[in-house]
Amino acid sequence: MRLFTIAIIALLPVPLFAQVPQPLPPAANDAPVINGLEMTAFDPEQLSIKRVDGRWQLLGSGKLLKDFGIHESEAKEALRLVRDLHFTKHATIQGATPIFEFWLGDEGPSKGGLAVRNVIPFNARMLTLENIGGAWVIRDDKMMLYNFGTQRDSAELAMAVMKKHGFNQLGLIGLPLPVMTYLTVDPYARAPQQNTPPPTREIAQAVAMQGLLIPNSGYVGAKQPFDARKLEVVRQPNDWVLELNKNVVGRFGPDLSRAREAMRVLQDARITEVAMIGKGNFPIYLSSGNAPKFVGLGFNNVRINSARMAVQQINSIWCIVDDGKIYFEFGTQQADAELVLKVLQHFQFDQICPVGDLRVFVRSR
Repeated sequence: MRLFTIAIIALLPVPLFAQVPQPLPPAANDAPVINGLEMTAFDPEQLSIKRVDGRWQLLGSGKLLKDFGIHESEAKEALRLVRDLHFTKHATIQGATPIFEFWLGDEGPSKGGLAVRNVIPFNARMLTLENIGGAWVIRDDKMMLYNFGTQRDSAELAMAVMKKHGFNQLGLIGLPLPVMTYLTVDPYARAPQQNTPPPTREIAQAVAMQGLLIPNSGYVGAKQPFDARKLEVVRQPNDWVLELNKNVVGRFGPDLSRAREAMRVLQDARITEVAMIGKGNFPIYLSSGNAPKFVGLGFNNVRINSARMAVQQINSIWCIVDDGKIYFEFGTQQADAELVLKVLQHFQFDQICPVGDLRVFVRSR
């Protein structure tokens, strides 16, 4: 049973887009600060779940705690668990697979033990932060617990939280793709003595399954499954949007025809996954791990020469340019611009198929 649970957490793909819980609203003034991280405080007696625009949300004292997307049963399970474990505070550190979040009670971490389901015990004494294949991971002596990709600062903050509170259990709601995690303490757990080397090779394989790795650069971003057959064009108050499992893929304003065209492009290109590059989550759509070969007929495809492109700072903004033409802007994120350029050159993309705010890179030859 232990090997099964280890495999689940080590090989989990990243949930798609907003299946990852939404960023929390600003914390109230009375919210405590832990290691520089603000937590959202709430009254467990005022917990509720509510369906908003087809998405199930967990609310506490009128504050949004979690967005569960289409997952109603998981939202109900979370409501029960938060009450049972007497949680009163919540915080999330973005960027991890699975999502890194922690819940505390008025007296600190909750005692989990055998009272909770789908819990993976880990060796708190052997926790370490390690760079494997370009990805920053938190692991113990047997398995990887969290993969933060290129976000070292977030990984260091999460590590500090785990060390401070002495967590030794990772709980999951929703399998095989968890939509919520929580950390608890089993006061009776005894960390076994480990006499064999840590399984670095197995963890490296898990990192490779969760993210996009390219030669000479390693891990450049998380990979997320993308089932183009489930795309839907949906009307929102001010926009036509393209959604996948209630998560917005693209917005098209009042232009219904463009939203439908975008859906056709993604389906005809047989997109099966999307790699989210850098801290800004720049999307690169792939077909079975490769560059899409489809060239949209009737679209104003833009020809590019990724081999000639370069990263350049223009008016304090980092850009990807070619022959003086700006193709993409990244604000102050030079590292993101450099990562995206490496990915474009690795796949040798030679066209962009733009539809509204959606763009699909293509290698036509």
